[in-house]
Amino acid sequence: MRAGVFVGVVGVAAGICGAAPIIINESAVGGGSFVLNPGTLSPTVFGAPPPTFGNNALAFIHNQLMGDGVNTDNIITVIAADTDHGLALFALLDQQSGPFTSFNARLDVSAVAHDASANGINGWVNDDGGELIQIANANPIANTYTFNTTFQWDSNGTGDSFANSNLDVGDSGSLVFNMLPGFGATGVSRGFQYVSYDNGAWGVVGTGGFNGTPGNPTSTSFDWRVVPVPGSAALGAVGLGVLGLRRRRAR
Repeated sequence: MRAGVFVGVVGVAAGICGAAPIIINESAVGGGSFVLNPGTLSPTVFGAPPPTFGNNALAFIHNQLMGDGVNTDNIITVIAADTDHGLALFALLDQQSGPFTSFNARLDVSAVAHDASANGINGWVNDDGGELIQIANANPIANTYTFNTTFQWDSNGTGDSFANSNLDVGDSGSLVFNMLPGFGATGVSRGFQYVSYDNGAWGVVGTGGFNGTPGNPTSTSFDWRVVPVPGSAALGAVGLGVLGLRRRRAR
């Protein structure tokens, strides 16, 4: 299920968008580190004030990924993108394929972000299944943003999503995903995929999973940090191999 190699995943100059990349460190057993170069999704996403994350905007993102051969069905897809609300980090919960029908599982998601640049991090949520509870809090004094909700995973219909936007270099945070026991796990056994925009296309740079077993997933989390765009001179001096970031081949 997991095949790992050490590679450099920061794109060469031709594959790097103007926005800064985001480093992901996954905490699951055997988890790895990945660099997500952002692609441009502006101005279609988000197209509204936060926290409104419309179905059309979500479907647009999935269509862009699938157009480059990235299968988002029955998996959590993590991407970075340049949007009309700045740099954003998305966790896409399953493919957007139609209206909500019924849930196969329930998934708690908790997020916390530290706004190092103090420019105001935003949070976004799309949850067609109807959340059980949803709490968001932005604290401009502490420069933090927190979010908690329970998503109903519908593997045969609508997808859901959470995102943080208006991110800048030095901003950081974490996302925690916790399966609710007793509510099924259909559709989540594929776990996670991490997608980067390199050389003009979206592509999977690594995969991950929940702790537990495929039939009984429990929880996982990942930390993220926005880092400066590496210049070609810096890349030549450091060398991609020295970065030592581990990724796993896409399944």
